[in-house]
Amino acid sequence: IHPNDRLPDENRGLEVVPYDCVQCLCHASSKCNLNKGCDGAYCGPYLLSWGYWADGGQPGEEYASCTKQKECSEKAIQGYMSKWKKDCNGDGKIDCIDYALIHKLGPHGCDDVINNECLECICYVGLFFYLSYKNLIQKNWSQTFIKASSKCRASIGCRSDEPGRSICGPYQVDWEYWAEAGKPGNRGDLSNLENFQMCLNNRECADQTVREYLKRHRKDCNEDGTIDCNDFAAIHVSGTGQCNAQWYLDSKYYSDFRECYDF
Repeated sequence: IHPNDRLPDENRGLEVVPYDCVQCLCHASSKCNLNKGCDGAYCGPYLLSWGYWADGGQPGEEYASCTKQKECSEKAIQGYMSKWKKDCNGDGKIDCIDYALIHKLGPHGCDDVINNECLECICYVGLFFYLSYKNLIQKNWSQTFIKASSKCRASIGCRSDEPGRSICGPYQVDWEYWAEAGKPGNRGDLSNLENFQMCLNNRECADQTVREYLKRHRKDCNEDGTIDCNDFAAIHVSGTGQCNAQWYLDSKYYSDFRECYDF
């Protein structure tokens, strides 16, 4: 990187992420393609989402035009990292490795022990129970479909499984679960119920809800010396109090999950 390419001196005190690190993010995101437009929900050479840009302070006032410009994108990155910087890998310092993890996985996923395959299987089993409720399950579903986690969609909405209790989204969780996860996606201009329903029916927010809940309720349910996806799946459906209870081990949820995750 040529010294003349660096930001003006008057801006350098505002940097959270070192300049060289920002350029690495650019190359890792799109090979720093300055002509990069929008690809689905991600725009520009840094492939920023609307949420990323908003958390970064909404520089440039308009999302698409800002994120397609390298300089404006970098302002969003600095703002985002200023808000969310953390020691993702637990090495006692916040450096470019942490910023890269946050840039790619977000602040709630950069230090996550819950891998994507685990999360997808939990989501799949939640979807299975929704389809069962709607009488849409076919007995001859193949192993291929069981592993097809792309079928785990957020658009299935909410249902009431008992008076006064709603279950929402692909993970089929209730308001209490969402609240214990810290109410991800909470907006002050919406009611608790509206926030809950909006979050759980958005896949990204639903993922964050499950991740945060499981982080806060970690337990070695089967007492095998490790906390892994088997434990997370149990906690997701039964909480920490009964995550190794016989009813859970005998449940269809458990057998379906084991088949999906290939234990």
